[in-house]
Amino acid sequence: MGYHNFARTSWLKLLGVNTRQKMGYHNGRQSSVSTPVKKWIITTSQLNTSKKMDHHNITNNHNNIAPNHVVLDRDELAEAYSLAQRRMDGVQKMGLLDKHGAAGHKNSEYHILGAKGEIAFRKFIGSSDPLTVNTFRSTPDVRNYEVRTRSRDDFDLILRNDDSDHKIYVLVVGDGCRFRVVGWLRGSEKYPHGQKTYGGRPPAWFVPQSALHDMSELPTDG
Repeated sequence: MGYHNFARTSWLKLLGVNTRQKMGYHNGRQSSVSTPVKKWIITTSQLNTSKKMDHHNITNNHNNIAPNHVVLDRDELAEAYSLAQRRMDGVQKMGLLDKHGAAGHKNSEYHILGAKGEIAFRKFIGSSDPLTVNTFRSTPDVRNYEVRTRSRDDFDLILRNDDSDHKIYVLVVGDGCRFRVVGWLRGSEKYPHGQKTYGGRPPAWFVPQSALHDMSELPTDG
């Protein structure tokens, strides 16, 4: 599926979705939306069109892959979109609201980016384990690791109040089909970095990439 930079283009319009309708997420509160939310459904025609657009980019990226970089192929991109859609459908059915200040089409972008990042990390460690749908924090994202994906190459690892001190969090950066696995941090190591807010969202720890452990030191048992 698509290699569009959805942070800069209206991918919802491409898929024929009404962007005025709210999409649910999880924070334990019941949604106040009374009208049905139209699901974004990727048709075969749209998938094939996006595959054609991606072919040149994917081929070029595979020709020059730097260390810790991962390039998703067309099947993996399609898996990411399917996973994101199933997760969004699930939280909508549960009537849950956006979490951590994410709302509207941004919530959808985060679902897609997160799914891509998890698949990229899974590929990086050589795993073929299936990814979960709406298990929230009861099950880690990939193996015993939590994956946090950011769209900019220089962005920090974000950890929040409800993130466990005992889990390992891996930062993946990128977009489209190309990603970089930056490093990792155990949740308990976030505190020296202090909390800050951004864009009106709740306070969180923004851990710089320079403070992360190298991926060569990633514990195998999580």
